Amino acid sequence: MKIVAISLVLRADEIPADSPNLIVFPEGISWNQIHLAVARHPNAAIVGGALEGRRIHAVLWHAGANRIDYWKIEDDGRTDGFGKSPPALPVYEFDDICVGVVICMDINAVFGSFCRAVVERIGSSQHPWKFLCVPANMGSYWFEGSNIGVHLAGMHVIACNHTNFHQVRCASFVTNTAGNKIHIQQGDEPINVKLPGPV
Repeated sequence: MKIVAISLVLRADEIPADSPNLIVFPEGISWNQIHLAVARHPNAAIVGGALEGRRIHAVLWHAGANRIDYWKIEDDGRTDGFGKSPPALPVYEFDDICVGVVICMDINAVFGSFCRAVVERIGSSQHPWKFLCVPANMGSYWFEGSNIGVHLAGMHVIACNHTNFHQVRCASFVTNTAGNKIHIQQGDEPINVKLPGPV
């Protein structure tokens, strides 16, 4: 796989007709939007945080099923956290791609050890394409600056942030494997990126 096409969207109708390889929704998306994306783009891997009651169910849909078993761990005042780490790390490999998922503030869950374990698992993958997807509903104080830090280097980080809560929010972004933000949302527009293959 020489190029990976990625779309960060708020709604399924924002996904380009020439199906991307990886589609990322924010935290708080409805299952209806995920199912619509699956119907229109059956070969894509689809990531998001689906709202179920007051909990967030992580989704990494590919080849007809959700490939991870993970509920958001932390409480944020709007949703209730599950309170414990999932039974298996939310990391999935297919084709030449390894994708891990961490929902929003779970970046800091269990004193940061949950995200570190996900990042280490992605980093140890033999697959050349490595992605950490962060479906989120974050304020602007998350992921500040143009580089998100060396602790997330070695993989592309994709943060798709919702627009429905924070007045000043973290803009959705995609990084290169050095942690530099290479595509940053300006408003609430979708981000469509084609990444050249790793060297």
